Amino acid sequence: MALLPGCAWWRPEQVEDPLVVPLQQADAAWNARGSVGLTPAADALTALLAAAPRDNRVLWRTARLYWLRGFLTDLPDDARNDWESGREYAYSCLTTDADVEAGLKQSGWLVTPAALTTTTPEQRPCLMWGAANGLALVEHRGPGAVLDAEASCAMANRAAAIVGASEPGLLDWELAGCAWWLTGDAEAATRRWRTAAESGNGLYLLAFHAHVPTEPIALPTNALYSLENARAATLLGVRE
Repeated sequence: MALLPGCAWWRPEQVEDPLVVPLQQADAAWNARGSVGLTPAADALTALLAAAPRDNRVLWRTARLYWLRGFLTDLPDDARNDWESGREYAYSCLTTDADVEAGLKQSGWLVTPAALTTTTPEQRPCLMWGAANGLALVEHRGPGAVLDAEASCAMANRAAAIVGASEPGLLDWELAGCAWWLTGDAEAATRRWRTAAESGNGLYLLAFHAHVPTEPIALPTNALYSLENARAATLLGVRE
């Protein structure tokens, strides 16, 4: 069949992702939070959620925002609400994948290792920030939060099994919490907390000292949630 004139130069039109620029702007606001606070990042994500409420890139960033907000309040109820909201956004992030949603439905919406077997590298941030919010709730609620710990650690362990970039110190902080709350293995937890502390991230350095009182800097066990310490450690220390 002869080609029509001009067909040799025809190319399918590329569809541009309309979220690329807004996501870049949201990330720029997040990275500038140490000087401008969290409001610009929160505003950017609110607009993104309105435009794309089922986009996993928007959802995991929102889960991260709520996790940080929980540390920046000295009101326990507000912190709990932030972490619960952050975890819900992370769960929504996971269900943007039809296979993962099917696995969660099969488990009765319990977050278990079996329900997460089909998660992909694209969903690794959903797992990481879901675990982060969940473990913050465990720290907040104490030993009674066994189900929270099991779900959080299922996400953290799955994230550890998937290759991909992540924030320095975050996964070690999560796996330390899993060792501490689920197995009671203080040595394993201490090793993980030390690795997280050595990442250069101020939040995880604080977490390490809060849980390992034999270290030179001894802080009370609730130091992670004190406003004056958490504000500096998280707002200035957390890096993408």
